[in-house]
Amino acid sequence: MLCCFVFPALQGLAQINKPFEKAFIVAGKDTISGYVHFTKGRTLYRGISFSKSIEAQKERYLPSEISSYYLEESNQLFVSASILSKSKPYDSTFIRVLAIGAVDLYYFRKNNNTSDFWIRKGAEFIELKEGNVQTRTIDGHAFKVGAKPYLKTLEKIFEDCGNDTLTLPYGTPHLLRAIDRYSACRHIPLVKYNESRKSTWRFGVNAGVVSSSLVFSDRNTITRPYQYPSIAPDGRYNLIPLTKTTLTSTALAIGFSSVVYPGSAKHLSVASDITFSSRKWSAERVSLNLAYVQIPLSLRYHFAIRQNFQPILGAGIDFQLCYKSKYNNNAYEWIFSRSTPRSGADTYPDHFPVSMPAFIAKEFKPSFAMPFVALGIESFAAEAGIIAVTYRFEVGGSVTKSPIFNSSVNNHVVTISTTFRKAK
Repeated sequence: MLCCFVFPALQGLAQINKPFEKAFIVAGKDTISGYVHFTKGRTLYRGISFSKSIEAQKERYLPSEISSYYLEESNQLFVSASILSKSKPYDSTFIRVLAIGAVDLYYFRKNNNTSDFWIRKGAEFIELKEGNVQTRTIDGHAFKVGAKPYLKTLEKIFEDCGNDTLTLPYGTPHLLRAIDRYSACRHIPLVKYNESRKSTWRFGVNAGVVSSSLVFSDRNTITRPYQYPSIAPDGRYNLIPLTKTTLTSTALAIGFSSVVYPGSAKHLSVASDITFSSRKWSAERVSLNLAYVQIPLSLRYHFAIRQNFQPILGAGIDFQLCYKSKYNNNAYEWIFSRSTPRSGADTYPDHFPVSMPAFIAKEFKPSFAMPFVALGIESFAAEAGIIAVTYRFEVGGSVTKSPIFNSSVNNHVVTISTTFRKAK
């Protein structure tokens, strides 16, 4: 069991993954800076929890109490409004501003977790209703049929600048383009508040304990006895003393970690480490003392983003580079059993001892790469600080390229890591 304390950078979460975000609220004539705390996006439409600092006590603000708030890192503006939906009236709620121009475009998420768009021209909020569109097949061809109320609404609003919305799809990018064209026609600048997910890079340190196992298996290879003349018969070694040996090692490991959170995929991150560790394996016929630089690379998926505790599932490859090695090269006696039939002057017995080291220099290859899977959990200690505990399981390592036996390394990884700096 190899427990390499080196999980690839379970450090720092991207801005979009934090359970809080820098923000300001507008209450009357006052603008107050601080942090909005939330775990699910739909809660932002009902009311917000706000604090002047991360550690300060949170206060609850309803749409009737503040006129707007702005999430600085994700570029999202919410305003308080009274809207009348066909399904349910909302006397006071938050709606998200997508664009402000000749007309304003808004996005709203309802209590039943459905969503729609609203447009405002002047003081009136108008719902852009998608309608019920169905797909029908006529003569082997699929057609979308049904009413699209939002197109009629846009046609009326845009009538003073012509109309090219008859085939406009229902969705954020399409509606933004239509409003952009209309604002340009009216010579009014358009300000967009699209959600921004900037890529983030963090780095930190990790430390842990390495518990490793090394086992051997017989390849049942037919070969000639080690350093015997060419007239010696072919046969097999009795490797039972070696294959019954399981070597274990426990050591500390420390290193540096880095992780990139791409802005285009809020649930994913790419992580890597540079970690220093050692392996000390020792048994009757085997003795190894190795020092490694490990460079694990992984792709990770984050669950429950914006929660204070966020589970992570990852997979990747750990490149383990041996920079210092010492091993016992003493020769041992192995029983060799011939398989070549005896003929002529052949006097070799059926079984005879052969002196051979467990590791031959040209076959010793202590550097290798190992695939792994990992589980972890991250917790926010502060805005720039994250503590993570992880477990990783690695398989497929080998320290030798011997033609007569296989060597197999398996790793079990548990790490504790922390972020100490956020890269700009």
